[in-house]
Amino acid sequence: MFCYQRNFGSPTEVVTQERFRALVGASETIRKVKEGREALERGDKATYDKLKKSLPFVIFIATYEETLSVKSQKMGAWRKQAACRLNGLCVIDFDHIEGDVRKVWQEAYERLSEEDRKRILLVYVTPSGHGLKVVFIADVAVGNLIDNQKVFSQKLGLNPDEACKDASRGAFLTTREDILLIDEERLFSYENKEFGEKYNSQYHA
Repeated sequence: MFCYQRNFGSPTEVVTQERFRALVGASETIRKVKEGREALERGDKATYDKLKKSLPFVIFIATYEETLSVKSQKMGAWRKQAACRLNGLCVIDFDHIEGDVRKVWQEAYERLSEEDRKRILLVYVTPSGHGLKVVFIADVAVGNLIDNQKVFSQKLGLNPDEACKDASRGAFLTTREDILLIDEERLFSYENKEFGEKYNSQYHA
């Protein structure tokens, strides 16, 4: 399981298959991505950033225990690193890709073994149109999230933008048409409790 925030002032909610389909298929999402990319094309990064920050925000790598919000004084599954429950998924960002993003992904995917291909649950072109988001199953034996990012990036032959150093980092979704690969059977239910038991305390700290 993974979660999302309706807005940054709200607690997180678990993402169901139906909710995910609604988020990536919403006319509002489609409009904002289109307008954001047009803004980037004309060099208006401020407008792009504003539009991107209003897109659906998803945290693929964890869900959260209920805690009290200091700001609102309300209980909820707030996006706090100290309350994270890692689910065993890992995310890699590949930003500022030159050339055809879809072609770059296809070439990277072909470098993987069949076993590693089966670990990938979701890949999509980011809202900018110039990046990739890869959600895959982490290997407990490899290490924590950063270790898994580094090793899997090497296998893909791509350089990640930034290592995910915390368990509260999320990702902005894009449109259904930008999804290059999705395993709906596992994406919305996957959980590796062994990974959480081993690394939760490390990220809580």
